[in-house]
Parts: sequence; structure tokens; C-alpha cells
Amino acid sequence: MFDEVYAHVDQKNSTRKQALWTHLLNVAEACEVMGSSVCFGHGAYLVGLLHDVGKISKNFQNKILQDSKAHVDHSSLGGLMVFKLFEQLAEEIFTEQSSDFLSIVKDRGILYRELSDYTSSLVYVIMSHHGQYD
Repeated sequence: MFDEVYAHVDQKNSTRKQALWTHLLNVAEACEVMGSSVCFGHGAYLVGLLHDVGKISKNFQNKILQDSKAHVDHSSLGGLMVFKLFEQLAEEIFTEQSSDFLSIVKDRGILYRELSDYTSSLVYVIMSHHGQYD
């Protein structure tokens, strides 16, 4: 399925194409290496993995295969995926019985706010990787 979904197509030589999955993994691995130098390897990997996931859309595929100049949003889907992951994680953490420590943190809303701030930062980086809200 992903074999014919592309991240990039060389417009001077249309036989040169980079598969989307290959691109996402390559960027994720490079981001992990860079992020690790500031103790942010896992978060950076996630950003790299999701930054162009919206290129899977038919509109984007048509754009690059036809060398169109049309603007097609390709970063919002990655941001949305991070928010959905956060929602699922928050639901699990804040609905199950947990340790005394987690109960105290939960009662004060500290963990939720921290996760929310972290999530917002990831979403911002993904959605503005070509400039603010490309």
C-alpha cells in the first residue's frame, strides 16, 4: 500500500521518487539523533515520524505527481495524531485507580498540564516545520 505513496518526486526526472514511509523513517531517525543530544530523542523521533504524514492524502499525491503549484496542507494530520495520542494517554492515566503519588499529582492537575504543554510543543513543531502553520 505505501509503495506508491510518495513524499517527493523529482520533477526533472519523474522516475526518481522517494516513498513516504522511507522519508518519514529517515527523518525520524535523524531527529532522534539530534534530539538525543538535548535529552529529547524520543520526542524528536515522534516529530520526525509525523511531520509529513499528511502527504498520504490523495490531494497531496496528485499535487506532486502532476507537479502542481497548488497548496496542500500536509502537516495538520501529524499534529492531529499527536493530540489524539495525548487524549488516549490522558484518558488512561486519569480514569484508572493509581498510586498515592499519582493521585496527588492528578488532584493538583500537574501531570495533565505537563502532558498538555508537551503535546502542544510537539504539535507546534510538526505543524510549522516549513514556517508558521504552513
